[in-house]
Amino acid sequence: MSVGRLIVVEGIDGSGKTAVTKRLSELWDTEFPGQVVHCVRDPGSNPVAESVRDIIMNNGDIASTTEMMLFAAARSQLVEQTIVPVMQEGKTVICDRFTPSTFVYQISRLYGQEEMLDNFNVGLQAYNMMSSLTMLLRWPTPWVYIYLKCPTELCSRRIAEKKNGNRLDADEKEQSIRARLYDWYFRMHPNVIVADTSCVTLDETVSGLFSSLKELAKRKPM
Repeated sequence: MSVGRLIVVEGIDGSGKTAVTKRLSELWDTEFPGQVVHCVRDPGSNPVAESVRDIIMNNGDIASTTEMMLFAAARSQLVEQTIVPVMQEGKTVICDRFTPSTFVYQISRLYGQEEMLDNFNVGLQAYNMMSSLTMLLRWPTPWVYIYLKCPTELCSRRIAEKKNGNRLDADEKEQSIRARLYDWYFRMHPNVIVADTSCVTLDETVSGLFSSLKELAKRKPM
């Protein structure tokens, strides 16, 4: 049996990651007949990782390094107990957030967001730290990243309308910085599908993504 693939959905808060991840998983069998898909969120999707998620989301006074390591611990639990076993069964895993979020949200706090954006060498140091952490903890390399882009003002309005926000939600200025950090990160990754979620419906976004995934599968079989 061939090993399954990992697909990661990323973007700033309010860009539509959770909705797109869910809709992709719902329609996967229709678009890729015979392929089984498993949907997860990072951090979370198993008891230990969900417990660590609760610690992160419900405690505001967490040091930057501690927060990064908590996210890393939750991801390792998710990878070892959920993602890898599912992939070994030949299934596709669609993950809501993964390593790019650690770069944008946690590592940027250690190196300084503006410093990373203004000084390429600082950004590269942060990127290399993320790469080293990934290799050290043996996190799998995604088959493809899906990067959802959306104007920060629209994302901020979506967040404001939510009733279940968390402490990592940000104002529009912070959202803008995070969007630039995502752009920086994905310039280093050629295997990325970019989708604008600002002016189309969810189903239109997902339809476009399936078209891109099918084209990618011709060049890089699943």
